[in-house]
Amino acid sequence: MLQVLLERSDRYTLAEQAQMAIEGGATWLVVRPRGLSDEVLREEARELTAMCRDNAIILTIEGHTELAAELGLHGVLLLKGQAVPADIRALFGAEAIIGAEVADAPEAIALEKSDIDYAVITQLHGAAPIIEAARKAGSLIPFVAMGDFTAEESAQLVMAGFDGICTGRLIFAADDPVAAVGEYLDRLAGKKA
Repeated sequence: MLQVLLERSDRYTLAEQAQMAIEGGATWLVVRPRGLSDEVLREEARELTAMCRDNAIILTIEGHTELAAELGLHGVLLLKGQAVPADIRALFGAEAIIGAEVADAPEAIALEKSDIDYAVITQLHGAAPIIEAARKAGSLIPFVAMGDFTAEESAQLVMAGFDGICTGRLIFAADDPVAAVGEYLDRLAGKKA
């Protein structure tokens, strides 16, 4: 699974990033609102929502639960210390996609029991024992690595136990971001060694 992270850039708007990701074959976009005012974020999110609806693309946002609910996004990625999952599920409904950043296996297991759909790990040093401990405890929650990874590194992370990755900065730094998305998808699918 590839989640393409859209964030403020001097090179491309969020909408331009989204369009290139979609053209490259991405099916899940995550907005990182850092550095964007609420007004700009709201305006850009409306444009992204329409684009994603037209292309059957999942659109989630990092942290901004109220905005995600207001604009009808598919869900939200909860950052460390954010709202209780039950509150979020009540806000969004049963069909929403809710992820949460975790730091250890017990936290991931507890969140899975709280109806979280996936766990994100941003500190990859020591991630393998977290995933292994969660699996030994019977957890089926998908784990997503979030960070700046090349396509090759992304494939290695999946081979090491992650179920998917969330990345974007290196995609949009590439000469051809559309081709870069395709390469990530090919590597994650095992089509390129």
